[in-house]
Amino acid sequence: MTTQSPQRPDRWQAPDAAPYEREDDELTQAVWQALGDQHEEEASFAAEVQARIDAHQKELRTTPAFATRAASFLPPFLLPKALLPLAGSTGQKAGASFWTGWLSLPVLALATFVFSGIAWVRFIAASRNHGPQQSDLRSYQLEIADWWRANLVKALVMIAAVLLLLFYAPIDALVLGLGLSTLALFGILTRLGASGFATRREVGTVAYQFLSFAVYIGWQFSVSRGLGAEVQVGHIWVMPILAFAAAICIGLARGQRRTWILAGVAATALTSLHLLIFTPVLGGPRFGERPLEVEKVIARLEDPQQGQRFQNPVDWGPYANAYRMWEASGRPMKPWLGLRAGMRSTMEAQVARSEFNSLYAWPMLELGELTAEDVPKLRNPYKWEHQFDKKYFYHSRSDDIQLRLRAMVESWTPQQAAHLAANIQRRLDPQSQYRNLRDYRLAGQSLDLLGFSKAADALAPTVHQLLRDTYQTTPKGKQACFQSYPTEEGGKPFREPVTDRLTFVSMDSTAEALLAMQRWGIPDGLALLPVERYLEEMTLVYDPQDPPDHAVLAAACRDWLRAVLPQRPVDAEPVPTPHPWDWWLDRRLLLATLLLAAGGIWSTSRAPRHTDGWPSESRA
Repeated sequence: MTTQSPQRPDRWQAPDAAPYEREDDELTQAVWQALGDQHEEEASFAAEVQARIDAHQKELRTTPAFATRAASFLPPFLLPKALLPLAGSTGQKAGASFWTGWLSLPVLALATFVFSGIAWVRFIAASRNHGPQQSDLRSYQLEIADWWRANLVKALVMIAAVLLLLFYAPIDALVLGLGLSTLALFGILTRLGASGFATRREVGTVAYQFLSFAVYIGWQFSVSRGLGAEVQVGHIWVMPILAFAAAICIGLARGQRRTWILAGVAATALTSLHLLIFTPVLGGPRFGERPLEVEKVIARLEDPQQGQRFQNPVDWGPYANAYRMWEASGRPMKPWLGLRAGMRSTMEAQVARSEFNSLYAWPMLELGELTAEDVPKLRNPYKWEHQFDKKYFYHSRSDDIQLRLRAMVESWTPQQAAHLAANIQRRLDPQSQYRNLRDYRLAGQSLDLLGFSKAADALAPTVHQLLRDTYQTTPKGKQACFQSYPTEEGGKPFREPVTDRLTFVSMDSTAEALLAMQRWGIPDGLALLPVERYLEEMTLVYDPQDPPDHAVLAAACRDWLRAVLPQRPVDAEPVPTPHPWDWWLDRRLLLATLLLAAGGIWSTSRAPRHTDGWPSESRA
């Protein structure tokens, strides 16, 4: 006889909850009876709770308007503890007339965006811990989400405005906007602290955080010389001032000797490192950049053992123009055997593989590296056969190169020379939007080679007008360069640069303009001192002994200009009239930094060390 074992309940089956409910009721009654006289009557207890609720609501009703408006704008991670009961209790209407809140919204939106990302990363990192930490982070995320829902439209408008300023306005406008926004935030914190709604620790911590971010921005200004802005008086002191202001704020906030010492040491270390790098004597006016060493660069170009450094054909043109510039400036020049060795080895190797671009033969011709023996390797049979045809269209550069090569091994009749000269003049269209100074310079050399120097001289008025059309200056006229063409793509006029700095992109076209001035002279009234300042800045490099080709070209052009400028009449260089505001404008970045640092320190010092509960109406 088999006995059947009792069936075990399924593991998923829930137990009967009735016994547990009865046990809970019995335990509650037992605890209640054991306390005896220690618990109050239900009516009196409810009355006391209601009284506290009424008192708190009265406090909310008597809260100053600026506090409720501040609570509607400040994100949860910046909200003082005294204003936490007001978070989310006021609508957008309460903050609509809070103009300081609107001014502070750009930095608040950017800060909230950053903190939202940090909170999300921390939440993901803590997702494996199903404990109170994850719950707190989730609650924090929800609070930030509530702030975004209440201020999304306004925040997006402000962020869009910041991005527009960043891409389509001078950098000063962006700095001014963010600076005013930060000062508005400091103003809100100052009033909250003075009214007892925020402690010195809360206000000082916020000021320290925002000033620390400003320290990073100040560092970037020094690295990039103002992110495209002009160099201003005192710009090197921006980062040190902000660093010490942040140290003072955190010291006032914590009020501990150890904090003061650590903050002071950190600010001093940052300042020392900053000044060590950016002082012009030690590190140059830009991060790690110094003027190139002309003598050492030329010595390397002259050294025949350095040919492997100059095997890139793209660099040959700037080097050839630099040689001509230094030669025209009166500097005694030796053959650049190092450059010519690199040219020769590269050309021979590429010609053997039928890969050499004949356009790179032009700088070799300029430096005298090519001879009659090289002509068969570089001649273009089609051009040589049809160059004297009546319907042949003369092309710039390629035909100029073939003409120079042909002159080494052949001669032409006066009729052939006249035909070529007519073709060269025909291809120069003074109305073309793509006319450029290089084409005119090469055409002038070809006309001189053909014996038509008077025809080349006759190009002077057109070249002078093209120099004026391609001349581009910064808004304040401190720097100037020459563009490749008088108009942009599509025939539109060039847009005036929005910054007071120009880049190396215009270096080649500027050199072509100066070479054209050597042939046809300098137009009247064309200011060249701004061009000299532009060229001087282009000579700043990271490795002064091995600079890029554009920096070598800039140094050669600068030396030629310095040889020419003293010979020009005084009236040819317009002297700018100083404006009374120039002193302040040249120091605007330094003054804004001092104002921002003072605002953070002032708002921190005005806040009390402690707040005794909810601020009374008299204190507010």
